[in-house]
Amino acid sequence: MLLTWWVLQEGTFFMAPRYHFLLFGWVYLLQGVILAYLFNFQKPYLQNSGFSLEQIAAISSILVLPFVLKVAFGYLSDRYSFFGWGHRKPYIFIGLAVCALGFVIHSFLPPAQYGYYSIAFVFFAVMGMALFDTAVDGLAIELNRDDKLYGRIQSAMISGRALGIILGSVLFGASIDGLGYRGLQLQVAAILLVSLPLVRFFEETEGPQQRLDVSRSVLLESIQFLRKPEFLLVSAYLFLSLICSYGISGLITLYGKTSLSLPASAFGTLGGLKGAGQMVGALFVGYFIAKSRSYAMAIFAVLALAVMSALLGIASSQAELNALTAAWGVTRGMHHTLLSVVSMSLIPPGAGATLFALLMLLSNVAIMVTEGMSTALLTVLSYESVFAVLSAFSAASALVLWLSRRYLKPKVGG
Repeated sequence: MLLTWWVLQEGTFFMAPRYHFLLFGWVYLLQGVILAYLFNFQKPYLQNSGFSLEQIAAISSILVLPFVLKVAFGYLSDRYSFFGWGHRKPYIFIGLAVCALGFVIHSFLPPAQYGYYSIAFVFFAVMGMALFDTAVDGLAIELNRDDKLYGRIQSAMISGRALGIILGSVLFGASIDGLGYRGLQLQVAAILLVSLPLVRFFEETEGPQQRLDVSRSVLLESIQFLRKPEFLLVSAYLFLSLICSYGISGLITLYGKTSLSLPASAFGTLGGLKGAGQMVGALFVGYFIAKSRSYAMAIFAVLALAVMSALLGIASSQAELNALTAAWGVTRGMHHTLLSVVSMSLIPPGAGATLFALLMLLSNVAIMVTEGMSTALLTVLSYESVFAVLSAFSAASALVLWLSRRYLKPKVGG
């Protein structure tokens, strides 16, 4: 895709197969389309279907569970190859197909009528998303061990996801009045299904680093990795910062609907602005990471995220909410790009999918907790207070990064 080419064109693009980068950009764009629906339309849909805030909080937590299981998916991808397609391609293909099937079935089982039976197929779809996400991460880790390239790979991926959020939000916002929520779900499924040929004809190749013999050593590598101080510190950084990032992201449209009485069509605008901001933030990091210090940029990003998260809670009009959402998206795009750079810089080659998923385990637990906690807090606190509480977690993650400078600065740059 053109966005991926633009980010990587300065010589780096030609250091790896072009099709790999096309795959990275496109699969993350698909992820963005899915997130555009889940973050901007799923909660209002459930609320319209008669679910209480407490029920929506519980459902939101459960839907993150597949990402907690990414360690198992990573081990399968590192250990087993299917159909002669390699270690990553079959899992990307199967994950996309499973995700599409889940959305199709869910669309014909309205939650208002079928209750949790309908929600089970959203869970099924998210399971597929977690599977293909794990495999793509493993492929990216094996591609190259250069931190500057990682920064640009992650910039391309997160920019692609942000572009998917923009396109999905605009498409869904424009079509919801005519097609309803079922139409949105079928649109997601159709976009996933037409993407399968891109994966089918992709030829997987080994990265420049020799793959570990995962049948004997991946578990040992994982145990050793768990004991490293940098693993514990980065896990704390991920855990705290993502509580803010995902907690706020899941509340913006709900805040607009409840406090500002925005129509459903406005959710698409908010999602598009959020995605546009994230793309700008990711591209900013991709451009400046070769000239700046990743470690210092990561601290700045989480502090900026904390400030913008707190400000969102005091938006008093649609115009203010739109402007703050776009600015918040910029800080979130910077944060997620740098978070991946810091994380991937710690991973040894060979069993990348397993170890990266292991590192992300606590962050995914944080997301699962946050999806329920942030919505549940609204039953006892105002939106302004909830946004302030969540922003404090991001500020705390900056302190963790600063305290961990002894271990991380040599790896990600001072």
